[in-house]
Amino acid sequence: MKTVLIIGGGPGGLTTLKTLLHFPNREFDPVVLEAAPRVGGTFSQRSYENGNLVKIRRASCRERVFAG
Repeated sequence: MKTVLIIGGGPGGLTTLKTLLHFPNREFDPVVLEAAPRVGGTFSQRSYENGNLVKIRRASCRERVFAG
């Protein structure tokens, strides 16, 4: 299994994490590094008028996500 380091837990980093988690034969062991205290990037800091956001307190995966 190959370890893959993903820098940033924003939309791109989380999309990459999900893609690697669903890769055939589980070839990759993804690790996300995030400097902020929570993942989500700009989505966790914006509010949208007339829109609904789903707040996630932690990633729903077995892999390692380091924040902080």
